[in-house]
Amino acid sequence: EIYRRKVEAYVLEHQDDLTIQRIKRNMPITQQDLNELDNKLFEASGIKELEHYQKTIHPDKPLGLFIRELVGLDRNAAKEAFADYLDETRFNTQQISFINTIIDFLTQRGVMSPAQLAQPPFSDIHFEGVFGLFDGDDVAQLTGKIKKIGELAVRE
Repeated sequence: EIYRRKVEAYVLEHQDDLTIQRIKRNMPITQQDLNELDNKLFEASGIKELEHYQKTIHPDKPLGLFIRELVGLDRNAAKEAFADYLDETRFNTQQISFINTIIDFLTQRGVMSPAQLAQPPFSDIHFEGVFGLFDGDDVAQLTGKIKKIGELAVRE
Protein backbone atom coordinates (compact mmCIF):
# COMPACT_ATOMS: atom_id res chain seq x y z
CA GLU A 1 0.00 0.00 0.00
CA ILE A 2 2.79 2.42 0.85
CA TYR A 3 4.52 1.74 -2.46
CA ARG A 4 1.31 2.38 -4.37
CA ARG A 5 0.84 5.67 -2.53
CA LYS A 6 4.39 6.71 -3.52
CA VAL A 7 3.62 6.02 -7.16
CA GLU A 8 0.28 7.84 -6.99
CA ALA A 9 1.98 10.83 -5.36
CA TYR A 10 4.65 10.82 -8.10
CA VAL A 11 2.00 10.82 -10.82
CA LEU A 12 0.04 13.65 -9.22
CA GLU A 13 3.20 15.71 -8.65
CA HIS A 14 4.45 15.14 -12.21
CA GLN A 15 1.33 15.82 -14.22
CA ASP A 16 3.45 17.95 -16.53
CA ASP A 17 5.24 14.78 -17.73
CA LEU A 18 4.65 14.49 -21.48
CA THR A 19 3.20 10.96 -21.34
CA ILE A 20 0.95 11.78 -18.39
CA GLN A 21 -0.26 14.87 -20.27
CA ARG A 22 -1.00 12.79 -23.35
CA ILE A 23 -2.98 10.30 -21.29
CA LYS A 24 -4.88 13.09 -19.53
CA ARG A 25 -5.63 14.89 -22.81
CA ASN A 26 -6.75 11.74 -24.65
CA MET A 27 -3.86 11.91 -27.10
CA PRO A 28 -2.24 8.86 -28.68
CA ILE A 29 0.66 7.29 -26.80
CA THR A 30 3.16 4.66 -27.85
CA GLN A 31 4.43 1.60 -26.05
CA GLN A 32 7.77 3.39 -25.72
CA ASP A 33 6.02 6.29 -23.92
CA LEU A 34 4.46 3.83 -21.51
CA ASN A 35 7.72 1.93 -20.95
CA GLU A 36 9.60 5.14 -20.11
CA LEU A 37 6.87 6.26 -17.71
CA ASP A 38 6.74 2.82 -16.11
CA ASN A 39 10.51 2.99 -15.52
CA LYS A 40 10.12 6.38 -13.81
CA LEU A 41 7.33 5.00 -11.63
CA PHE A 42 9.42 1.93 -10.75
CA GLU A 43 12.22 4.21 -9.55
CA ALA A 44 9.78 6.44 -7.63
CA SER A 45 8.13 3.46 -5.94
CA GLY A 46 11.19 2.50 -3.93
CA ILE A 47 10.59 -1.16 -4.72
CA LYS A 48 13.84 -3.03 -5.34
CA GLU A 49 12.62 -5.77 -7.69
CA LEU A 50 10.84 -5.10 -10.97
CA GLU A 51 8.68 -8.23 -10.64
CA HIS A 52 7.45 -7.12 -7.21
CA TYR A 53 6.71 -3.64 -8.60
CA GLN A 54 4.65 -5.09 -11.46
CA LYS A 55 2.60 -7.24 -9.06
CA THR A 56 2.10 -4.39 -6.58
CA ILE A 57 1.38 -1.15 -8.42
CA HIS A 58 -1.06 -1.86 -11.25
CA PRO A 59 -1.45 -5.63 -11.62
CA ASP A 60 -5.09 -5.55 -12.64
CA LYS A 61 -4.97 -2.93 -15.42
CA PRO A 62 -2.66 -1.44 -18.03
CA LEU A 63 -0.44 1.45 -16.93
CA GLY A 64 -2.28 4.01 -19.08
CA LEU A 65 -5.62 3.22 -17.45
CA PHE A 66 -4.01 3.33 -14.00
CA ILE A 67 -2.67 6.82 -14.80
CA ARG A 68 -5.94 8.02 -16.36
CA GLU A 69 -7.88 6.94 -13.28
CA LEU A 70 -5.51 8.98 -11.12
CA VAL A 71 -5.41 12.18 -13.16
CA GLY A 72 -8.80 12.02 -14.87
CA LEU A 73 -9.55 13.16 -18.39
CA ASP A 74 -9.02 16.78 -19.38
CA ARG A 75 -12.42 18.52 -19.58
CA ASN A 76 -11.64 20.05 -22.98
CA ALA A 77 -10.62 16.65 -24.36
CA ALA A 78 -13.86 15.14 -23.06
CA LYS A 79 -15.92 17.96 -24.55
CA GLU A 80 -14.12 17.57 -27.86
CA ALA A 81 -14.87 13.84 -27.92
CA PHE A 82 -18.60 14.51 -27.49
CA ALA A 83 -18.84 17.88 -29.27
CA ASP A 84 -21.35 16.68 -31.84
CA TYR A 85 -23.73 15.70 -29.00
CA LEU A 86 -23.68 19.19 -27.48
CA ASP A 87 -25.43 20.69 -30.53
CA GLU A 88 -28.60 22.36 -29.21
CA THR A 89 -30.23 22.28 -32.63
CA ARG A 90 -29.92 18.50 -32.86
CA PHE A 91 -30.41 17.37 -29.25
CA ASN A 92 -32.79 18.38 -26.49
CA THR A 93 -31.88 19.72 -23.06
CA GLN A 94 -32.17 16.34 -21.35
CA GLN A 95 -29.89 14.69 -23.92
CA ILE A 96 -27.31 17.46 -23.59
CA SER A 97 -27.49 17.14 -19.80
CA PHE A 98 -26.82 13.41 -20.19
CA ILE A 99 -23.73 14.10 -22.34
CA ASN A 100 -22.49 16.67 -19.83
CA THR A 101 -22.83 14.02 -17.12
CA ILE A 102 -20.64 11.69 -19.21
CA ILE A 103 -18.09 14.52 -19.57
CA ASP A 104 -18.16 15.18 -15.81
CA PHE A 105 -17.76 11.46 -15.06
CA LEU A 106 -14.79 11.11 -17.42
CA THR A 107 -13.20 14.30 -16.13
CA GLN A 108 -13.28 12.96 -12.58
CA ARG A 109 -12.62 9.25 -13.11
CA GLY A 110 -10.76 9.19 -16.42
CA VAL A 111 -12.45 6.12 -17.88
CA MET A 112 -15.77 4.37 -17.79
CA SER A 113 -17.51 1.28 -19.08
CA PRO A 114 -20.32 1.76 -21.62
CA ALA A 115 -22.49 -0.37 -19.31
CA GLN A 116 -22.43 2.47 -16.80
CA LEU A 117 -24.65 4.51 -19.13
CA ALA A 118 -27.65 2.59 -17.80
CA GLN A 119 -26.71 3.09 -14.12
CA PRO A 120 -26.63 6.07 -11.75
CA PRO A 121 -25.86 8.90 -12.22
CA PHE A 122 -27.05 8.38 -15.80
CA SER A 123 -30.26 6.60 -14.85
CA ASP A 124 -31.01 9.58 -12.59
CA ILE A 125 -31.47 11.68 -15.74
CA HIS A 126 -33.73 9.08 -17.36
CA PHE A 127 -34.76 5.86 -15.64
CA GLU A 128 -33.66 3.83 -18.70
CA GLY A 129 -30.31 5.61 -18.89
CA VAL A 130 -28.89 6.11 -22.37
CA PHE A 131 -31.57 3.85 -23.90
CA GLY A 132 -34.36 6.17 -22.82
CA LEU A 133 -32.84 9.25 -24.42
CA PHE A 134 -31.04 8.17 -27.59
CA ASP A 135 -31.84 5.92 -30.55
CA GLY A 136 -29.81 2.81 -31.33
CA ASP A 137 -27.39 4.54 -33.68
CA ASP A 138 -26.59 7.27 -31.16
CA VAL A 139 -26.18 4.70 -28.37
CA ALA A 140 -23.71 2.78 -30.55
CA GLN A 141 -21.79 5.97 -31.34
CA LEU A 142 -21.69 7.04 -27.69
CA THR A 143 -20.47 3.67 -26.49
CA GLY A 144 -17.90 3.67 -29.28
CA LYS A 145 -16.58 7.05 -28.16
CA ILE A 146 -16.33 5.86 -24.55
CA LYS A 147 -14.44 2.73 -25.63
CA LYS A 148 -12.09 4.82 -27.81
CA ILE A 149 -11.29 7.12 -24.88
CA GLY A 150 -10.31 4.07 -22.82
CA GLU A 151 -8.28 2.60 -25.67
CA LEU A 152 -6.28 5.79 -26.14
CA ALA A 153 -5.14 5.54 -22.52
CA VAL A 154 -3.68 2.13 -23.24
CA ARG A 155 -1.70 3.01 -26.38
CA GLU A 156 -1.88 4.12 -29.99
